[in-house]
Amino acid sequence: MKLFFAFCMLFTSSFVFAYSAGNKLNSQEYVYDVAVDGGTAGAYVLSSKDNKKVLPDDAVVKSVTAWVETAVNGSGTLSWGNTASTTVFGNAVATGTLVKDYVVEYETPFVVAGTTTANFIATTSATMTAGKVHFMVDFFTPEL
Repeated sequence: MKLFFAFCMLFTSSFVFAYSAGNKLNSQEYVYDVAVDGGTAGAYVLSSKDNKKVLPDDAVVKSVTAWVETAVNGSGTLSWGNTASTTVFGNAVATGTLVKDYVVEYETPFVVAGTTTANFIATTSATMTAGKVHFMVDFFTPEL
């Protein structure tokens, strides 16, 4: 029994130490909805919508996953990134590819540094007539 208790204490203290010394993985969801945001060619700052936030300074973006809830109709491409680079989280995707339940993940490590990289935007190269895409950004904030 004493050996079991000692093992539990060792396991628990190791787990607590690893958790408290590590960084927390965070997620932020952004949504581009043509019916709500509009579909004219241009950039849409999704991080400025209600109940959304910009990514924090010094955050390290681990990955961005895009899921198409409603097929994107129109011509041209859709890309996602920030105001410094509209394709930092992946290449532009042709609207014909963005069908219902299409999922793509980009694992492009990226450090947020200032306002031009903190915003999350979707950019359309031509008019979109329908579509809704969810973007899940996974990031951690280092202890500085």
